[in-house]
Amino acid sequence: MIRVLIQFWDPDRVVFAFKNFEPTPTLEEICYFTSLKYRERGQTIPHSQSRKKFLRYLGLKNGKKLRCFEHNWVSLDYLYERYGHSDSYKVFRKEFSSTYVHWQARRPITFVVALLGTLVFPREHGHISTCICSVARVLFEGVNGDSL
Repeated sequence: MIRVLIQFWDPDRVVFAFKNFEPTPTLEEICYFTSLKYRERGQTIPHSQSRKKFLRYLGLKNGKKLRCFEHNWVSLDYLYERYGHSDSYKVFRKEFSSTYVHWQARRPITFVVALLGTLVFPREHGHISTCICSVARVLFEGVNGDSL
């Protein structure tokens, strides 16, 4: 679904440019599509995370060979291959430091990271900023343990 929507995304105007209308996804809509609870709060601002912290949160081993993490980005393909399919855990088992249950719990968060990183906070060449994980984490877990 994300790959199809990307074709219509206008990052300069932050809208989907369809033929007769131009909708902009709101935080409330993203929460609805991901079954998250939403209560209006202050701004959630992405902040940088180390490669190690980003990977640990998603349940992945420290991918030192992945140079993209040196520049705080990850590709949509990388995330999709590891979380997009129901059998991805089995296929990439050696790359995970987490259990299957933890991996299942991280799939929706990874989807939100991919969604926000490609549509709301896009970077050049389809790169997704690892900083987006901090926003997704707040959406799922709240601020300082206060659930949303």
